[in-house]
Amino acid sequence: MGEPVKLKVRHKPLDDGSRAIDAVGFFDGGAKETCRSTGVSLTPGNYEIRLPEAVAALRRLVERSLLGEDTRSPRGWGRAPLPTHGALGAQMEEVRRHLTSRSVNLGRCRERQLKEQLRWMKICAERAEVEGRELSVGVGLRALRDFYGGVERPAYKKAASIVCMACKHLGLPDRIPEDLMPRHRAEVPPRTEIPDDQVIAERLKAIQDPYQAQLVYSVVVYGRRVAEIYYANWPNLRPDGDLPVYSAKTGKRGMAWTVPFGDEQIDLQGFRPPRWDELKSVDKKPDNKKEALIKVEASNISRLIKSKLGCTATDLRHRWAIVCLTSPSYQEDAMEIASAMCTSMKMLEDHYVREMREYRQRRKRRHS
Repeated sequence: MGEPVKLKVRHKPLDDGSRAIDAVGFFDGGAKETCRSTGVSLTPGNYEIRLPEAVAALRRLVERSLLGEDTRSPRGWGRAPLPTHGALGAQMEEVRRHLTSRSVNLGRCRERQLKEQLRWMKICAERAEVEGRELSVGVGLRALRDFYGGVERPAYKKAASIVCMACKHLGLPDRIPEDLMPRHRAEVPPRTEIPDDQVIAERLKAIQDPYQAQLVYSVVVYGRRVAEIYYANWPNLRPDGDLPVYSAKTGKRGMAWTVPFGDEQIDLQGFRPPRWDELKSVDKKPDNKKEALIKVEASNISRLIKSKLGCTATDLRHRWAIVCLTSPSYQEDAMEIASAMCTSMKMLEDHYVREMREYRQRRKRRHS
């Protein structure tokens, strides 16, 4: 394979709006230039992460071609029905019931995601059936490693977590062998510097349109993910500013409070987000169509926040958590803070290590 190979981005987008990257070259000793899937897709915000992944996938395809291996994607894998007989069949039926029940209980696992999880388990079952074994982490992850062409892909990492969870549910060892350990590490983009509260307050006061000021304030003063303003119970906003909130992302509920930036006074009584009557989904997960429309509106609101305040809603969500954890003005328990953010204590402990340390020291001094 002495001819050059190249990467090509497909013109037609995938269902999620991203565009797949293909490798183009004379693979498998053929005399005709053909395409091979890299399994990597691009979106406008992930070029720096995905392009190196596509280049690494291209190298693997070239290496397999030079070794005489078939470089075509094994699209037939995982398409056969789950085994239904013997010990393996009993295992896979129990896994199917568990994954289905889990998706219902979470309330946020779409049908497409459940199908993907079941397909991963089918790939594992096919390998176990060929080798005449029962399901195990080792058998399953070897099959997935071969399917994805390595252990560096983010999809392999997701699949590995599902296989381990399934094995743990079956009472089997869930330890991953060292050679099958996922190697993908997500690169976190650099976060913009969060302006001082005084600067944010001045920028809020500078917003001339009263409704735009309310809209921006409704997100940042409660530390919300942007889409969550459509799940909040605005009709029951309390006089003291406490707001019943819900997150479709985590399925958690809570009561959020305002953490102002200064002496700004923006009244949110009677406020409703854009297209409220059409898109509201108070205290519940919306259907797929409504969720897609909420994402469109949330994207517009995110751009508005960035243009008016010079930072993102995510930046100010972090600011909300940090202020609540470190300021003596806020006496709430860390569990209440996690509940108000519709997240878990583990998230607080993982993301705000220094702030949690200050919080615990302050509480220790208060009770000593």
